[in-house]
Amino acid sequence: MNLMNDFAFKRVFGEPDGARGLVAFLNAILQRPDPIVSVTFENAEIPPVSAEEKTVRLDITARSDRDLAFDIEMQATRQLTIRKRTLLYWSRLFEKQSRRGQGYDVLTPCIAIQILNFTAIESTNAFHTSYHVVEAQEGFRLAEELEIRLPELPKFRGSVKNAEKTARDGLGKWLLMMNAAENEGWRKVLEEAATMDPELKETLAVWEAASMDDATWKRYNDRDLLLRDFYQYRKEGFEDGIKEGKYAEAVAIARGMLAKGLTVSLIEEITGLGGQAIEALRADAWS
Repeated sequence: MNLMNDFAFKRVFGEPDGARGLVAFLNAILQRPDPIVSVTFENAEIPPVSAEEKTVRLDITARSDRDLAFDIEMQATRQLTIRKRTLLYWSRLFEKQSRRGQGYDVLTPCIAIQILNFTAIESTNAFHTSYHVVEAQEGFRLAEELEIRLPELPKFRGSVKNAEKTARDGLGKWLLMMNAAENEGWRKVLEEAATMDPELKETLAVWEAASMDDATWKRYNDRDLLLRDFYQYRKEGFEDGIKEGKYAEAVAIARGMLAKGLTVSLIEEITGLGGQAIEALRADAWS
């Protein structure tokens, strides 16, 4: 399974057998003096607060023993609105902590991590950037509660000069892993590094076991088909001058029609989506 597929990423890092790998990844990306020891997975679906809002379905939500809340997302396809989407996801995660009758002191830091398989930040060649709310002139932080991390995989791939050395780097090994399905050499380097790295070894084992499970593999293929269809539809759309978001609109319409029991052929005719993509939507809702 390719870990740049969000279903595969969630399966390997977002379930209890992947918790040690997730902790190691979070510690590598955050580099805090008080490392995380454990995480508890939470419901990744955040319901709307009002009728005007929509349900947000995140990839992985977790809370650490240091009382940090996390939203970790794998974004496989380019999104022109990724900055606004990241802020929305962070805000909904932060808001989720608030309960009627409680004071604001219960609100703890929320960290949004968007792993991007495209380049979003043109201002720097760095493949990992971090963001906080800071004072414009002197640069000190207003609060510690907002933190956003954006690892960009294309920049990372371009930065790797020596895979063996990168595999010994805290963050580098995990980003190598997220690209390893498309680079057999990197996979072998990781397997060698895992002999001296228990967390990496365990996570590679989870990945391999999930890839060999028939039910997991079917769901992965369904999701992969939908992502490929999304990419192709949007590529053709841009060539024809179609605006960003048209495919997402078609998917939303198809989901509504499926819920009402309409036939696949009719949904194809109305939305322009392929039959296989509609069947994949039926099995694993678009998020």
